[in-house]
This record gives sequence, C-alpha cells and structure tokens, in this order.
Amino acid sequence: MMNDQKNVKITVSQKMQKIGRMGIAYAKERVNDQELSTVQYKVCITIYNNPGLSQDAVARDLGMDKSSVAKLISKLMDEEIVRRDVNPRDRREYQLYLTEKGTAMTEEFLHYMFEWETSLCRNVGIDHALMHQQLEVLIKEAEALTE
Repeated sequence: MMNDQKNVKITVSQKMQKIGRMGIAYAKERVNDQELSTVQYKVCITIYNNPGLSQDAVARDLGMDKSSVAKLISKLMDEEIVRRDVNPRDRREYQLYLTEKGTAMTEEFLHYMFEWETSLCRNVGIDHALMHQQLEVLIKEAEALTE
C-alpha cells in the first residue's frame, strides 16, 4: 500500500477541490452580478439547498468557523440577498432564507455551474447524472467514516 502512495503527489480530495474551484471560477465569470465572493456564493448555495438552516448549520456544512459565516451572512443581509427569521421552535436561533434577489442570483450561478459540469463530463465521456450518483455514494461513505 505504501508503495502505491509513494508516487502520488496529490490526493483525490485535492483534485476534487481543484475541479470545484475551476467550476466556480467559470460560473463567477459569467454571472450578471460579479460582486459576490466565491465563499458568499457557497453560503447562498447552501441556504438555497437547505432553506431555514441556522448560521451554525451553514458553518458546519461549509467547514468554516461560526464568526466567519456570521460576517458573510451579515454582508449578504446588507445586500438583501439573505434574510433571517426567528426559529419558531427556538427563539434564540435564526433560520436563514434567500430573498427573491438571492434566489435569482444563486439560480443563475448554479445554471453556469451545471453548464460547466455538463460540458466537462461530456468532454471526458462521463454521464453527468451518473457522476452525480457516484459522488453522492462517495459523500455518504465519507460521512460514515467521519462520524
């Protein structure tokens, strides 16, 4: 096993992160509002896929510290991209939602991400839907190993 690893200079995780960064750069160049940072788009995508998440849950999902996420969300709220509502089950916690403006921006960004991924998969002869399914399996396995 060690002999196989000796010649490997970059991990699969690092390669996946690089592909993700390249896709984000592709999408970011094409969106109408290029003012949002990469990490702000990541926050918006997380909220888009999980409306009502708490700030802490967004931080956990992105692997970021709570104070950094709080600053990002505050800025997104100032730009009227994200809104906070009090959690009716726990008045000490806020639930995060995208505004109409935030939803439109996130959907445009995701459109270009999907366009990039589809093109990339087509160019290397991989079915895009199958790739998503396989990655979901990998994510579930990774989550199980880290719990």
